[in-house]
Amino acid sequence: RLASVMWELLGHAAREPLPRQRRRRVCWVSAVPPLAGLSLLLSGCCSEGEEVARLAAEAQRRRMPPPLRGGGAEGRGRSEEPDLHWSDPLAPEQRLLARLGRRTADGNATHERRLQTQPFHWLSLTDDAQFSPRYAHASLIDAHGHIFVIGGATADAGSGGSYLNDVWQSVHGGVKWQRITSSKYPSRFKPRRGHAVTTDNEGVVMFLLGGFCGKDCDERLLNDWWSSDGGDIWHDMGESAPANWSPRHGHAVVTTSADILVVFGGHDGRDYLNDIWSIRDPAQEGGDWQQVTNHAPWKQRYGHVVVINSLDVIFLLGGYFADKNSGDIKCFNDVWESSDGASTWRLVVRHAPWAGRYQHAAAVNTQDELLIVGGIDVDLQRYHDTWRSKDSGRTWMLVNVAPPWEPRYEHTVVVDRNDSLYLIGGMSSGDDRFNDVWRSERTCEDDVQCPGAGMMCRDGTHSHFGGLPNPVCVDLCDRRIFDKCDVKEACRNEKSKAVCVDPCHFQDCDSGHVCEVAPRDGALPSTPHATLDVATAFCLSCKHSQTKFACDKLDQCKWTSGEESCLTRCKVLKTKSTCEAEKLYSGDTRCEWADGECTEIEVEE
Repeated sequence: RLASVMWELLGHAAREPLPRQRRRRVCWVSAVPPLAGLSLLLSGCCSEGEEVARLAAEAQRRRMPPPLRGGGAEGRGRSEEPDLHWSDPLAPEQRLLARLGRRTADGNATHERRLQTQPFHWLSLTDDAQFSPRYAHASLIDAHGHIFVIGGATADAGSGGSYLNDVWQSVHGGVKWQRITSSKYPSRFKPRRGHAVTTDNEGVVMFLLGGFCGKDCDERLLNDWWSSDGGDIWHDMGESAPANWSPRHGHAVVTTSADILVVFGGHDGRDYLNDIWSIRDPAQEGGDWQQVTNHAPWKQRYGHVVVINSLDVIFLLGGYFADKNSGDIKCFNDVWESSDGASTWRLVVRHAPWAGRYQHAAAVNTQDELLIVGGIDVDLQRYHDTWRSKDSGRTWMLVNVAPPWEPRYEHTVVVDRNDSLYLIGGMSSGDDRFNDVWRSERTCEDDVQCPGAGMMCRDGTHSHFGGLPNPVCVDLCDRRIFDKCDVKEACRNEKSKAVCVDPCHFQDCDSGHVCEVAPRDGALPSTPHATLDVATAFCLSCKHSQTKFACDKLDQCKWTSGEESCLTRCKVLKTKSTCEAEKLYSGDTRCEWADGECTEIEVEE
């Protein structure tokens, strides 16, 4: 089985190089541990660009210390969190299948990577935002669509970096950012990382809770909580409603439609937690924190994500747990849900097809779809995949295989009203911290079905459609797709193909009238102030044009100087009846039906 999986992986490398901006040839040799009596030595060269280069370089990162250091134990030098033993809990076959994006044990969900399709496209908004490169920050989007970046770290405090308490806002869709301050009320929360943020149910008041402050604070871990309705002035809510939950970081928080603020798990410097706390109407002073449960049915964890959909169903996804005494180390890829405000829980899937991870990001869009982005696992593998579930976490689809942004963790993701994801900052290694911003766009590859043979799907990756957050169905003759017709020609869909035609071929006019074409960007005589998007046929009587100047503008009319009148050209009369009717209507004897056409007889003037 392992050999077949590796052969599949090599086949993908040879047939389907991943679409990256920069490519280089990578050669490698890999020894696979014996499995079921089978030993393999694999080697090869491929051109999968930075994706393969990243995997090759990952072996060099194995000697890195755990990315989470800090948090409470004394006498550990520069390490500020529990010094845990790191190992990969997955068997070699499971680990390899996880890299391919699927699992097989116990009937768990499976997934085939679709290397030829990219249902999501990522657009770089900026690779150098005005805020400093950072990780373990927090982000949110308010009811006005303004995006906020709050706090975080530029590096571990013990390595010369700093923790932050700045607030940045973008009212330009993530492209431009400005720092939010208040000279009149400068007091705000302490610098920190690993905190959690959310808004009230209306998306107006934002809340910040807990986090890791490091050795620069008297209390390295915090359980304070603050509110703000614009990001400039912050109120210490703990003064009127002190938090009963222990100081922590790596926790998660959501707000229900009933304006109940709920806190989930995290790490308190000694233990991993699975407790849940809530407070009703958090924007009002004088509330009380209540413990929903001290031990939820899901395992204690840190670096997990929690999201809530429009039906008030809460979802918990992934996270990390370690017990240095027993050596039990886990990165979860489970999905749990609660429909009663986090009082009771149900396991949706124990092993989702995405690899176990923590310090990833997640969001719920307006369609109540769950999405997770990036993260890191116990083997220090950084991810840059994007997964989506349309059925509340039961099944998942890999919607982006190799995005242009670097693999990362401790980043943030928010989703706007158009269902675009915004990925902000994060880190890949101690030297690779980001202040970039990316926006997702759905593409036509996302199983978009357009009605009718005359419609085509277009998305932001197509010319003339840039910036579309979601694909649209447009007519084959949309000028953004087909613009080859003359100003007096119309586009028609013939057998699912756009062709240019004379609009008069489809226009029937009464006796004594002829068909004329008003050009594209012109106007009809009846509505001279309305500009036409397409060439349009209309009927008129040549006799209504009283001057040679007016008559000469009409393609199917002819000015006769002898009679000083505007008459129909005989050749435009396509049938015997119309040819003969012209004589009766206008008294014109020039036209005569002969040899299957209406011809003009020369008349002496």
